[in-house]
Amino acid sequence: MSLQRARLRLLLLNLGSLLLLLLMVCLGAYGLLTKLLYERLQRDLLLTAHAVTFSVENEPHGVDFHESIYLSDRKVKFDLDELGTVEWLDPQGQVVVRRGHTVVPEQRLAAEHFVYGPLSCSYTLAASDKGRIYGYARVAVPLQPVNDQLNSLLGLLAATGAFTMVLAAGLGWWWTERSLRPLQQAYDELSLFTGSVSHELRSPLTAMLTQSQSLLRHFDSIDREEVREGLQELSESSSDMAHLVHDLLILAQARRHQPEMRLEPQGVAEVVQEALSQVAHLSKDIQVSCQKSDETVVAHRPYLCQILRNLLENALYYSDPATRVLVSWSLQGRELEIVVSDQGVGLTPEACARVFEPFWRADPSRARNAGGAGLGLAIAHSLAEVMGGNMSVVSHPGRGSQFSIRLLRGPSPESP
Repeated sequence: MSLQRARLRLLLLNLGSLLLLLLMVCLGAYGLLTKLLYERLQRDLLLTAHAVTFSVENEPHGVDFHESIYLSDRKVKFDLDELGTVEWLDPQGQVVVRRGHTVVPEQRLAAEHFVYGPLSCSYTLAASDKGRIYGYARVAVPLQPVNDQLNSLLGLLAATGAFTMVLAAGLGWWWTERSLRPLQQAYDELSLFTGSVSHELRSPLTAMLTQSQSLLRHFDSIDREEVREGLQELSESSSDMAHLVHDLLILAQARRHQPEMRLEPQGVAEVVQEALSQVAHLSKDIQVSCQKSDETVVAHRPYLCQILRNLLENALYYSDPATRVLVSWSLQGRELEIVVSDQGVGLTPEACARVFEPFWRADPSRARNAGGAGLGLAIAHSLAEVMGGNMSVVSHPGRGSQFSIRLLRGPSPESP
């Protein structure tokens, strides 16, 4: 299975979400700056208009505009020749004095009035004396400087957004590959595992089907002994399949990390003896011995017993008669290392690297004859990891193997 399509869809979904977020941020920033620029523009127009009204004197013969007063009172000044226009209008709206060249948008006379035209913005402020309006100050400035700032901001936001999207696309493609890699590996392992399970189940099921059909087909012509032999073969095939299903369930439970698992101090010698009693029928004249020292490990007893039983079965399967299998343990810091050693056929370095894989066999023909499905060591390895330990192997072809389990050491038996 290729996850490239899922990877691409995940990347596009993330980029779409990022693009939507960037658009919202950019629109918010653009709107906020636009509001601030126009508020500052209106504030400057208002201050300038008030300064103009202070620069006009209402005389009996008319009004006098003193530009020097306007210029001296303004903290923020407009260059009237280039950036703005100041007008003084009489009560009827006729222009009396004008400074600057900015086009003033058409507007009605009012006490206070802002007007935005296509090219400029103006503000009109009435000047009154004893409640009587004697003129209007009108200030206009071009909108081009504000528009230039907004266009610069828009270009900066667009460039930043484009760079962010390109960077996000590159990082997203790398991130999705790393994120989906475990899923691809899990799918590949599942496919291999499913294929192996199907292959292992096919043999006993085929044998059961063939034997049962043969018995049914010749039921009237076969004698009692042949029926007994046929049923015996069916029983053996059923037992093989039940054993395989049992191993698969244990492996699945170990990889699920069951919450009901209880880690408690367990006496190593006691658990080893329990495992030895369960494999006694496989001894084949092979001497199995273990040391007698009292040590404990923190473990789940059924899991630890299953591990030792699987290791002992594996050692007995691959050892010749008149050889020896030894179970020993020793302290390694805060851990206790339990070692199952045999004098069997041994493993190559390549085999050691794969020996804990489900359904893998160093010698498929010999393991199948012994009834194994290649799950024993995989189950032992998984159970050891579930209990917080680890398992390793040291082996040499023709010189036997040593399988080691390391678990947290429990309290000494003599401790209170």
